[in-house]
Amino acid sequence: VISSPIVGLIQKIPARVGTRFDKGEVIVRFECTENEAKAQIAQSELTAASEALEAKIRLKSMDAASEIEVTTAAAQVAKAEAQLRLAQYQVSQCKLTAPFAGYVVRTMGKPWQTTTVGQPLLEIISSGVPRLRVSASSRLFTRIRVGTVLKVTIDETGITYNAQVSQINARIDPVNQTFEMEARVQGAAAGLLPGMSGTAVLADAVSAVPARGH
Repeated sequence: VISSPIVGLIQKIPARVGTRFDKGEVIVRFECTENEAKAQIAQSELTAASEALEAKIRLKSMDAASEIEVTTAAAQVAKAEAQLRLAQYQVSQCKLTAPFAGYVVRTMGKPWQTTTVGQPLLEIISSGVPRLRVSASSRLFTRIRVGTVLKVTIDETGITYNAQVSQINARIDPVNQTFEMEARVQGAAAGLLPGMSGTAVLADAVSAVPARGH
């Protein structure tokens, strides 16, 4: 879920569910005139402070300025640099880039809508190969290792995929006597969507465990 980092006016946001985007692409942009103006002001103040410091240093070399005047001018430069970094950071918050390539599955904002900090704007999913979250009987705990091969059949499509265990939870659920693990589909995963369910079977056995894509 992509949320708003600032109080601002939305300029750009995907309007349709299913919109595809690439990693690093700007998916939300806010109106940023005020923040950009503050950054320009901060840059000007830094330039002025730097020139004042250089003048104080030259005067000191001619014994026309004291050490405290140079120190004060240097402090003003440091303050102006900090203000510029803050202004530049605020400008950077005016656009949100995609953390990965994927698709929009839900949109919760519209162009020209004013947002608040933390307000959800988009729900997105990755276009990469889905991972599988698998729940298995604790009786299989000693038989399953990272790298164990599974055959996963999806209920919604009936398609079977080869998968390999990538992570195993170190905790057994004492109530259900099960443990969870994560597996990755090997090869193409056409037709496999987040939220689908199915059954995972050990490649060397017939023990079945439930699986869910995410």
